[in-house]
Order: sequence, then structure tokens, then C-alpha cells
Amino acid sequence: MLTRWAPRDFKFGRTLSTACIIDDLVYITELHGFLHCLDAKTGKHYWQFDTKEAVWTAAYYVDGKILVATEGGILFVFRHDPRPEVIDEMDFAAIDQKEARLKQRSIRKRVEDRYLLFKIEFDAAIRGTPSVANGTLFVATENMLYAFKQTE
Repeated sequence: MLTRWAPRDFKFGRTLSTACIIDDLVYITELHGFLHCLDAKTGKHYWQFDTKEAVWTAAYYVDGKILVATEGGILFVFRHDPRPEVIDEMDFAAIDQKEARLKQRSIRKRVEDRYLLFKIEFDAAIRGTPSVANGTLFVATENMLYAFKQTE
């Protein structure tokens, strides 16, 4: 049930990206900075994460992780879970605005604690989806190309 204090009255907004589908889950970003995790067969909403920045890129899966880059130059790295927990901040009814905000913060913290592994801050906007080739992660900001190679 939606409340008048909910930040949005819809689940999914505009996107500039394609979906990332792995293990019957859809990871998809939206322009307003949200990463969503959905059931690919039913559309059931498992969780969402607000990066607090615009996202022009697609979610990218590699090595059990989901990567999402933002216009603010942050690369978020999430843990992929083939059996995700339902943590949906829109599925509660709050009595007042203060209670609603407290519940929203609590739920967002649960998503962060369970799925967000780490984030890397870059010096400029990232408007292209990161990619991996030959064991190297490539991240292009608007003024630099970074290459990260895993060491043994």
C-alpha cells in the first residue's frame, strides 16, 4: 500500500539503459539513480537502491557482482544473490511522515548492508557502462579510461 509520504508513487521510472539478466533476475537502472532487482519471469520487485545520482549506464554483471556507474563518478559494486530477499520500501503503510521516513531509512540500510559490497569514487562522470575483457575491468569517465587488472 502506498502512502502519501512515499517518495514516489511508482516502482520504476525512465531509463537510458538495457537490462542485465542473470539467474532469472533482472537488474536495471533508471535515470534518477535507482538500481532495481526484479524477478525476470513475474516482474516481482525484490529491492531497489538509490545511488542519489543520475545513472546513464546499464547494470553490468561480472564474477558474481553487479556494477553500476553514476554521473557523479561513483562505481557501485553489489553482491548478486540468485535468491534475493524482498526488501521493498514501498510495501508499508505509515501513520505519519516521521514514521515513514524512519522506515524508509531502515529499509534502505538493510539493502545497503545486504547487497552493497563497496564503491569506488572517480574524478569525473561515468556515462558508459563498465566492461571486462581478458580479466581487466575498464571504466571510462568523461576524461580518463581506467583499467583494473586482478593480481594473483
